[in-house]
Amino acid sequence: MNTDRLKHIRDLVENARELPASEQPAFLERECAADPALRSDIVAFLEQPSTTPPPGVELQPAEFATARFQIGHRLGSGGFGDVYEARDRIHGSTVALKVLRRVDATSLLQFKREFRRVAQLVHRNVVRLYELIEDSDHWFFTMELVHGVHLLDYLRAQPSSSRDAALRNTFSQLADAVEVLHGAGIVHRDIKPSNVMVEPNGRVVLLDFGIAKEIGPADTPVTSALIGTPDYLAPERLHRAAAREPSDWYSVGVMLYQSLTGKLPFEGDWLQAAVDKQEHDAPAPLNIASTTESAAAVEIENREFFIRSDVVSQYRRSSGRLGLLPQWSRGP
Repeated sequence: MNTDRLKHIRDLVENARELPASEQPAFLERECAADPALRSDIVAFLEQPSTTPPPGVELQPAEFATARFQIGHRLGSGGFGDVYEARDRIHGSTVALKVLRRVDATSLLQFKREFRRVAQLVHRNVVRLYELIEDSDHWFFTMELVHGVHLLDYLRAQPSSSRDAALRNTFSQLADAVEVLHGAGIVHRDIKPSNVMVEPNGRVVLLDFGIAKEIGPADTPVTSALIGTPDYLAPERLHRAAAREPSDWYSVGVMLYQSLTGKLPFEGDWLQAAVDKQEHDAPAPLNIASTTESAAAVEIENREFFIRSDVVSQYRRSSGRLGLLPQWSRGP
């Protein structure tokens, strides 16, 4: 998707948003009759940003019930399912339980693939999956219950004297998780702060593999430009490039930038930000983070670790590892 097309989509999306929902289908039919791919892109943009139910909402018995598990409060929600805290009456343990929200052939296949991809991975920085279960027409799987906070919240809570050390430690662990994933031939496609938890002991855990997929050839056809969270989406993904390892590393880079500066590299309306990241590099961290007096920001800028529009050339690899991030995160 080139920049001119993205700007055209932006204009059509803005026009569509001014219409009542009942009139949008006719508008799309009129504007996109000769270009089904354009219509698909506009629909995807209209659905952003997605709304996520707040955590802590109690699950009503009529929605979901099982004899084996005592369902607790909702921990989060994703594109395919909801995650609840649950008590396993058989094993006497507390787990996280991800329930497929809508059971149809496509969603069920995706749900099973998510489980099978991640269940094979055993690493301290990747959430552990246990069982895939079907019960009374409900599909769900159990996984490790991670007690912690989102990565950005964890870093914000650190005292200034130890923040640089915390940055190095957390991003080193996140890099390990991403490398394990890529080593297994999987790309996450939705790395963002809410999918990275940090436990009180400092352990980092990568979560939510609902849209992860096997790494395919670079020329694999892409049917949608909007799989992932726009703020953390690599620029080449908006060109309908297949999601590969550099796309995940770009998302990690956005998180690091956000951790250092308190801001996203491209802010404002996310659709305009999508255009901006096609045309511009992000401001250097020290231009934003000068008041933090962060040694990490200085070091990272000196090594040119900032978000660039040419993401594929941004990340150098050495011995199968991301060249810069592990070196920096291990410290001098």
